[in-house]
Amino acid sequence: MLTHKMATAYVTVMTIVLFFAWQYNGLWTEEWWAASEFIGWSIVISLYAFPAVFLYGIVVSVCIEITLAKLTIHIAVKWAVSAILHLSFGFLCSLPFQSVFFGFIGAGAALFFIIAEQLVIWCIRRLNRRTRLTLLAVPLFLFVFSYAVLLIASSPKPYIPPFSSEEAVQFATSGSGSTIDNFPKETGTIKLEIQGYTVERETAVTRAGAKEQYRVAFIERWMKGSESGEHRMYYTVTRGSMEAAGSDGPRPPYR
Repeated sequence: MLTHKMATAYVTVMTIVLFFAWQYNGLWTEEWWAASEFIGWSIVISLYAFPAVFLYGIVVSVCIEITLAKLTIHIAVKWAVSAILHLSFGFLCSLPFQSVFFGFIGAGAALFFIIAEQLVIWCIRRLNRRTRLTLLAVPLFLFVFSYAVLLIASSPKPYIPPFSSEEAVQFATSGSGSTIDNFPKETGTIKLEIQGYTVERETAVTRAGAKEQYRVAFIERWMKGSESGEHRMYYTVTRGSMEAAGSDGPRPPYR
């Protein structure tokens, strides 16, 4: 019993993985990311499908089969009861997610499990070992074939030039409504007079530790007679993101 249950669980899981990976990814898309997206969705779906079917599904199916074997009822009634119980427990598999959608997925997987099990039993009784192993390899072959098709058919990944320090400064100064608005929009220094102070504002950039990551500094210096000071604001900038990285020095007295 356990052998054909394991084979049925394998066929069921592979079918679920292929079906939903195709649905979420779109098998025949030509986008450059299609193959990696297909693998990614397959892994995510497998993380739920494998334990649900191999642990919960097999245990439930074995318990139902053992229980019904002890009852003296007509074979048609036994089939109907078995199907109802499988569907019910498949739907209950969604309780941890508290989602009716997952309930229908579980019930559908249970129904497929029942059908696949009968096909597996038929194959075990009628076919030789080599043929059975060949048929079991079909789902795995379809998975590899799908990935290969996507890999070959999808367009090349578009070239994206490296994120430069100039782009980092441009991104850091692209906003509005903050103190950064007062600084140069590119690396360099401006000088001006504010309330009798000689003020120098500088935008500087240096490469940070990670690839395509920069540290943009906004430096403000002021002087008035013997009074002087300097304030710095630091930001870590990568492609599409920016976060404050601290500051030092006193605040300018004219703000």
